[in-house]
Amino acid sequence: MKRLGLLLMLGLSGPESAHGTLEPLHTGFLQARGVDALVGNPANLGLPGNPFLSLSLLDFRAGVWNNVLSVKLYERYNGKYLTEEDKEELLDHFRGGWRWAGRAFLLPPLFSFTAGRFGLGAFMDARTSVTLSKAPLELALKGLVPGDRLDLTDIKAQAYFISGVTAAYAHVWDVSSEFLRHWGFSEVSTGVALKYLTGWAYAQAEVPEGELRMGEYYAWGSGRAVLRTAGVDTAEFVPGPSGRGFALDVGVAAQGSRLSVGLALKNLGGRITWRERAKRWEFAFKLDSLNVAGVDTVEKPFTSTDTSYAVSEFSTAYPDYLVLGASYRFDFFEGKPAPLEVVPDSAISEVDSLLPPKPKPPNMLFLPVELSLTYRLGFEEGFGIHKGSELILGVEAGALWGHLPLSLYLRLGGEEGVVWVPGLGLRLGPLRFSVAYASRGHPLPLMGRGVELAMNLALSF
Repeated sequence: MKRLGLLLMLGLSGPESAHGTLEPLHTGFLQARGVDALVGNPANLGLPGNPFLSLSLLDFRAGVWNNVLSVKLYERYNGKYLTEEDKEELLDHFRGGWRWAGRAFLLPPLFSFTAGRFGLGAFMDARTSVTLSKAPLELALKGLVPGDRLDLTDIKAQAYFISGVTAAYAHVWDVSSEFLRHWGFSEVSTGVALKYLTGWAYAQAEVPEGELRMGEYYAWGSGRAVLRTAGVDTAEFVPGPSGRGFALDVGVAAQGSRLSVGLALKNLGGRITWRERAKRWEFAFKLDSLNVAGVDTVEKPFTSTDTSYAVSEFSTAYPDYLVLGASYRFDFFEGKPAPLEVVPDSAISEVDSLLPPKPKPPNMLFLPVELSLTYRLGFEEGFGIHKGSELILGVEAGALWGHLPLSLYLRLGGEEGVVWVPGLGLRLGPLRFSVAYASRGHPLPLMGRGVELAMNLALSF
């Protein structure tokens, strides 16, 4: 029983990271170039604007968040006497359960690069997530009354630490369709990326059966929890690979004079097989009919069993998902070319005629702005991927002739509600630097339900 408790602590708590190849904080799917294309769409390696050579110097993302609690909610109910109406309103916030997640993602410095249409990269990804039903909170706020039934089956948790190597290539095809050429599409890029995955630690807990019931004079209940682990033993992490697997990304993308489109299928056939120190743990309990009068006469009103055994192997899906996007670029304050000034030949000296024309001074107000709409659809749950769909609205502006890129993305429709993702960057010669954060439920991180931070530093030639 003690060993199972320690392993449950591993599955239900710990640090986490923010998506990496699974759920990138950088939501610019269509705009990714160079090393960024390795975690976005491999077809982007063949698009215009892709550097001949790019090298990642620093890329990490980390965060922690939940789907309910925020500073606003805490200040509203903290220290307040809760009426029945307050309790119902508070429970309504937890109607879909209470989920906590944390994650940390890293591209090891100098291990990710692209050369032309080929890219090779490495990543490390760690995550912990916990999902609780509202039953425990309902029990704490309202207790049990005759006729109540508490469902415990919505409780689950997952923790993992994996790494991977990605090899990607893009091929460019000429476009012959007049319709596509009318929109400025002269080429279409297709890409493929193969991921080799290494699992270092894994734990997953779920409650397939569980309930508590309250009758008029007595209470009873039963339940069963299952925990699968690999690479850990009695909450001790043993360094060394414990699982291996593969996944495949395929994509297509095209960039016109102003319109860009892209489609990617991520993690196709993705699966990790865990073999080293693989175990299965089972815990079951039973609460017999219990009332006040029978407390002294029932010998064991609560019974439980705790078993564990080694298994040869088990496998987990590395969930696949679809990403589809389109963007359109506007050029503001572009200005019109000044009318040509006719200068008589007699006014041009022989020396002036040999000099190159004077460069036109850059337009200080020129501002390219790109609006984008991206749709994501997850087919399975796990490893940071949520089953279901979401929309991402984005705007990117290249201030100071593109040297100071600014961006704002809104993620809508997912289980986390509205997620605000503002970011800014700096481009000086080959140096590319960017920083961003993602805030759940509020534009300001400290007022939302959690925050992720991301920083990227790369060279691009």
